[in-house]
Amino acid sequence: MRNSKIITTEKFVAPSVPEHNSRRDFMKQTGAILGAAGIMSMVPMGTRAAAWAAGSDAPELKEVKVGFIPLTDCASLVIASVMKFDEKYGIKIVLSKEASWAGVRDKLANGELHAAHVLYGLVYGVHLGIGGQKKDMSVLMTLNNNGQAITLSNQLKDKGVTNGAALKRLVDAEKRDYTFAQTFPTGTHAMWLYYWLASYGINPLKDVKTITVPPPQMVANMRIGNMDGFCVGEPWNNRAIYDKIGFTAATTQDIWKDHPEKVLGCTAEFSQKYPNTARRVVILRRPVKQDLALTRRIKKQMELLLTDEAIQAYEYAVLVTNTAYNLHAIAQLYRDRADCENGFDELKNQWGWGGFTTQDIERCQTSARSVALIYNWWSWYCRAAKPDARMEAITSRPLLLAGVGRAVKHAGQTTLYLTAMHAASEHLNTLIANIHAALAHVKTLAEQLPKIDPWHVLLAHIISKITHRPPPIYARIFTLATG
Repeated sequence: MRNSKIITTEKFVAPSVPEHNSRRDFMKQTGAILGAAGIMSMVPMGTRAAAWAAGSDAPELKEVKVGFIPLTDCASLVIASVMKFDEKYGIKIVLSKEASWAGVRDKLANGELHAAHVLYGLVYGVHLGIGGQKKDMSVLMTLNNNGQAITLSNQLKDKGVTNGAALKRLVDAEKRDYTFAQTFPTGTHAMWLYYWLASYGINPLKDVKTITVPPPQMVANMRIGNMDGFCVGEPWNNRAIYDKIGFTAATTQDIWKDHPEKVLGCTAEFSQKYPNTARRVVILRRPVKQDLALTRRIKKQMELLLTDEAIQAYEYAVLVTNTAYNLHAIAQLYRDRADCENGFDELKNQWGWGGFTTQDIERCQTSARSVALIYNWWSWYCRAAKPDARMEAITSRPLLLAGVGRAVKHAGQTTLYLTAMHAASEHLNTLIANIHAALAHVKTLAEQLPKIDPWHVLLAHIISKITHRPPPIYARIFTLATG
């Protein structure tokens, strides 16, 4: 990160905390962001009209049970329910007050809650299987940014501790067990607490003891001396000040300005089973080529910046979908759809759709259908060669047709030998190998089954490579084969 130095405490490494350093830099390394947008009370009418399930965009559930922890940042859900904003969109939010984040996690996983106000780090922890039993999760929307803090006890303050540097000096000078609390092992409060301690040279996994305590119990435990500090959301930091037992050493926006905090989370199973009740918004991004220029506004003037290795720009696409495909499949389908905007140009200029017209509608239709058939099969041929991306005719035809073929017949079989004439022969070899694999797949099934539809099998195989899913037609193939 810019303007930061690395502080190492054995195996735990964290950048220091400069006053104006952005914590968003490390997020720029991610390839795609699966964001959200959620319970129908949060979705605008334009978005609702964009996604339909089973012929209607009406929510499948009339009541949605949503859990929350009594914190300031649960306000948006509470207000939506109390003010009946939810009824406008055909649902009723049934709120369920929970005692701990572990309880929220368990109830989401077993289906007692449809969705919940939850730590965004908790969702990722469960999804990865490091914050409980592994279960695929979805983030429906971000509920708030900032609003958390690190509170230290007044006993530490009486010994001269007013910030992280002073705490480090005390920990080194006065050896004892120092105890700090967070709310969930993979939650945001653990992240902020560990980062803050490490940035001042205190190893949170070795130099001090860390425990997990539910948010409403933080102040009570500090009052009886069970902890020296904690990280939690409001209003509990303010409550410690009001009760004269602690003080705020740092706010989380000091650690990472405008950081994400609480989200509306649910299981992936729920969002896929009730797509209209829980919308998915997929945000895709890819790096902009370095030969492009960037502009930025400085006061009222525009400054032109030529990109270099230190500056990486991205282009974004935001999709609203109710499909059950995984993220990679959705991204691929979108890319194909965007590429198909060039389809009309290809059909006219590359395949000659507009090259034969007469006043005889039947002959025009025959010509158009022939061109469309050739175009479609060439497109499938190219996807067999390169499943991860669509190839345009202007580049794919010279690449895949620039070669010399020789057919050899032996023992009732015909083998086709190809010699590439294109300059990109190494790349071409990979494409031809993919085509060979697709045809070999059909041949294998044809040898095993007495009756088969080879085109059906071939297309299913290509689609499985595009979507990263096994072909769904093997049962049908078996039926066709056995009659």
